[in-house]
Amino acid sequence: MHCKLVLLLSAEDVARLTTTREAIEVVEEAFRQQGLGSIRMPPRIHVSFGDKPGYLRLMPAAMPAIGYAGMKVYTPVKGLGFRFMVLLYDIASGQLLSLMNANRLGQIRTGAASGVATKFLARNDSETVGLFGTGYQAESQLQAVCAVRKIKSFKAYSPNQEHCRKFCDKMAETLSIEAVAAHRPEEVVKGADIVITATTSREPVFEGRWLDEGVHVNAIGANFPAHREIDDETVRRAKIVVDDYEQAFLEAGDIIIPMKNGVISENQIHAELGEIVVGKKIGRSNYEEITVFKSLGIAIEDVALASRVYEKAVQDGVGRNIVL
Repeated sequence: MHCKLVLLLSAEDVARLTTTREAIEVVEEAFRQQGLGSIRMPPRIHVSFGDKPGYLRLMPAAMPAIGYAGMKVYTPVKGLGFRFMVLLYDIASGQLLSLMNANRLGQIRTGAASGVATKFLARNDSETVGLFGTGYQAESQLQAVCAVRKIKSFKAYSPNQEHCRKFCDKMAETLSIEAVAAHRPEEVVKGADIVITATTSREPVFEGRWLDEGVHVNAIGANFPAHREIDDETVRRAKIVVDDYEQAFLEAGDIIIPMKNGVISENQIHAELGEIVVGKKIGRSNYEEITVFKSLGIAIEDVALASRVYEKAVQDGVGRNIVL
């Protein structure tokens, strides 16, 4: 057998090769393929390190319509953070095409998924954002929402007030919008057209009774059955959209816990985002309705964006070829 060249891409390469707007376009097409039923994607696989404080997590998917399959592999280790890698394959030949650092790719595609959800679910006249969390994921969330709606201002809340102020200053300058570092969670929700939860909290970060009619919520932080960022009242009041049914019922504490509490049943989850993108189900049906997008992050987002990054890298001569 002949040795094959595999393109190695660093986090810096990936960051140079994609933008928020392009990522939203690519991820929307991935959800379109989901809605058309053309993807193949099992739920995320978790492998414990036993008595060591970490996991190996695998997220595979095949996307015949774009000609690629792939898998994101990552290792969350307590106290040491996350390390992400994507393996991208050519469906026609089965050849491994690229190994790429996916730390930045994961951040961008998670924001892009919320951008797609916001495009289809938030009111067209949305101008204000309430943001819980001011960490790594919060930046791409805010950037993506600003890419699909004409946002004029945002309020952010974090228990670390100094970090929150620095985040607000940075994002206000980056996005040329007004920013307020809120002192209490209620301030974030009050008057917001769009609310984003991008935290590591295990408990709800606001009360559902605070939400104004017509608000859209992107809940992206919690991805364990016992963790949640939104409460029963939020779920009770809202039209719920998920990125993937099967994964949501396995991992989304934001949904699983209210179901156990008898607040909603499984058949009350309105849609997968892909069903809305292709028009099988309606997104926002009126001005007053509250909508929630529960994002867990799914493998088609990674494969779709990785394939675009790979194609641009080949075109621009970016990265380093290695022999495997």
